[in-house]
Amino acid sequence: AHGAMQMNVSVVPDSGTGQLVGLTGKMAINIVDGKLSLPLSLSVGKIEFRGHIPVYRLLAILTAVIGGLSLAYKNRRTRAPALANPPATQPPHFALWRRVRLGTFGSWQEMDKARVKAHIWINTPVAKVMLKDVVLAAVPTEIPLVNVSVRELGFRERRAPLIINGPRVKEIYQQAAERGLALVPAEVGPQICLQYPNQADEVLIAMEPMDGLVFHLTQHLDARMLSAAFGGPDNVWGLNLRCVFSRRSGFTE
Repeated sequence: AHGAMQMNVSVVPDSGTGQLVGLTGKMAINIVDGKLSLPLSLSVGKIEFRGHIPVYRLLAILTAVIGGLSLAYKNRRTRAPALANPPATQPPHFALWRRVRLGTFGSWQEMDKARVKAHIWINTPVAKVMLKDVVLAAVPTEIPLVNVSVRELGFRERRAPLIINGPRVKEIYQQAAERGLALVPAEVGPQICLQYPNQADEVLIAMEPMDGLVFHLTQHLDARMLSAAFGGPDNVWGLNLRCVFSRRSGFTE
C-alpha cells in the first residue's frame, strides 16, 4: 500500500536452548498511514502465542539491548571466557564500600518522588518498569555492601578467539557465595542513588534478575542514572565489570 513500510524478523532455526528447544516464530514491524503495529507469533512444541507487542515493551527491549552492548564495548579488552580460581579455604577480605538503609519508603511511588527530587535520571523505560516491581523491605534495616570486580572474585583471562568473553552470571554469583558474599535486594539499586549523592562508580547490582535484568548505576557528565542491564543466569559479564554484593552474616569488617 502507498506509504506503508514493513520489516520481518524471524527466530533463527535451531537457536532455542533448554525449555525453548524447537522455538519458531516471527515478528513484523508495520507502519501504515503513520501507525505502528508489531504482530508477533511464537510456538514451542504444542504451545503457541499470537498477538501484538506494545510499543513501550519494544522500546524496553531495545534499550536493554543497547545497554548490554554498551557494557560489552566497555569491557572489549577482556579476552576470556574466564575460569575461576579454586575457592579459597578462607574467604578473601573485601573492604566495606557502603552501608545502605532499606525499608525507608512505604511505596515505590514515594521512592520515585524522592528520585525525581534528587535529580536521578532513569534513561531506559525498562528501568522504570523494574522500579515499580521492586519489593520494599517491610521494616527498616541496614546492610553492608562491597564493590568488587568480576576479576577480583577470582576469574582469570584465557585467550580463546571467537568465544564470548567473560563468565556467566550464574558462575559469578556462585563464586561470590563461595567467597562470603550474597545477592542484595533489588531495593539496593535506587537506595544507593538516593543515599549517596556523590555516587559516581559505575556498578551492576548483584540481585535476583527481574525479567532477566538487573539495575545498572552509572553517571553521564553530572547526571546520575538508574538504568538496567542484562543479568540473567546465562548472560555474560566482562572481567572488569564491578558488582555490588552484600556481606554474609559473620563476615568480618
